[in-house]
Amino acid sequence: MRRILAALAVAAAGLGSWLALAWLEAALGGGLVLSACLEEAMKVLVLGLALVLGRSRGPGRALLLGLMAIGVFAAAENLAYLLAFRSPDILERLLWSEPVHLVTGLAWALALAGLARGQDRIPARLLGFLGLGALALSWHLGFNLLAAGPLPGPGREGHGLALALAGLCNGLAIIILGRYFVQRAIIGGFLYGED
Repeated sequence: MRRILAALAVAAAGLGSWLALAWLEAALGGGLVLSACLEEAMKVLVLGLALVLGRSRGPGRALLLGLMAIGVFAAAENLAYLLAFRSPDILERLLWSEPVHLVTGLAWALALAGLARGQDRIPARLLGFLGLGALALSWHLGFNLLAAGPLPGPGREGHGLALALAGLCNGLAIIILGRYFVQRAIIGGFLYGED
């Protein structure tokens, strides 16, 4: 029963985040920069809320649930794009945006895991949080600006290469951040009781 409730909470957090952001972005009428900032702020909120609510089970498990909610959010965003535009390039968009959200979600999860750990001194934890936060925001914003600007669009020469390079960058970032998250928050965290 606890797993079903956790799955429902993850789905509700992800869909609720998407609904709130869709309304907020439409109300503010912002562009790519505002959109990326709002989405990253929502990720911090979702992960922070997961940490607070899952405190008794440890930061590692709580952050995993928060990361799953971010995955639900990104999937809902892509589904909404498909329904709104009926665009044939939805698979390309999915392969582009879902990994970007996973990279930034992992960066924020690591940032919050660092803050939650009491082993490091406060200035070191705060510096780590700010550095990983800057990585998340610049990664999201950078990929948004690339997609909207200099990258060749579908059907143009170089489009496939641009997508492949973006996929490679996102894949490497997911591997690096994911491995570090597993080592720091899961293996060094709830598996061995150090959190």
